[in-house]
Amino acid sequence: MWLLLAACDAGPPGPGAGAVPDANALAGDGAPRGSGSDAACPWGASLAADPGVGLAGVPHAAAPTTDEQAVFDAMNARRTGAPLAWNACLADLARGHSVDMMTSGYFGHGSAGDPQTFMIVDRVAATHLTLGGHADEDVLTGDVRYYLGSDIRTVVADWMTDGHAIPILNCAEAGVGISSMPYMDTTIVWVTADFACP
Repeated sequence: MWLLLAACDAGPPGPGAGAVPDANALAGDGAPRGSGSDAACPWGASLAADPGVGLAGVPHAAAPTTDEQAVFDAMNARRTGAPLAWNACLADLARGHSVDMMTSGYFGHGSAGDPQTFMIVDRVAATHLTLGGHADEDVLTGDVRYYLGSDIRTVVADWMTDGHAIPILNCAEAGVGISSMPYMDTTIVWVTADFACP
């Protein structure tokens, strides 16, 4: 069973927010690019460098992993306008949240101790990351073989069936973080997509 959650911070939506364009058109090549350069991340080499983050110390990586790139490309394949730009800083936050969910044994947008606290807006604030708008987040967990047919891009197909599609289609930048853990004869994945929305 897949578990899906979407969250939006309390920041004001930009012009045209909530308008969902045609999800079937292909736009962009999905190449990692955008404002999330190494120098732009206030925490430097690891999220552990900022004790206020409250997430696992995830090494900073400017480029996505193969699975993260696949999810990112699948999100861009659903857009009609400009493609999402890869944001390495948001990817760090997404990876940290995926690792936190996996190692703490919970699923949600908040923290392990309280699902209503330390949401994406709180994590952005704690890391002193400056976004050009508000933050949004999609998360998903499940068995990669049974539910995905070993294709991580199926995550995006699931997100496109409901309100999870809104940040994919309307935001400007994104970072994807994926953690996985072998479980018996399966592989359970925790996927977080964090977005910067105008």
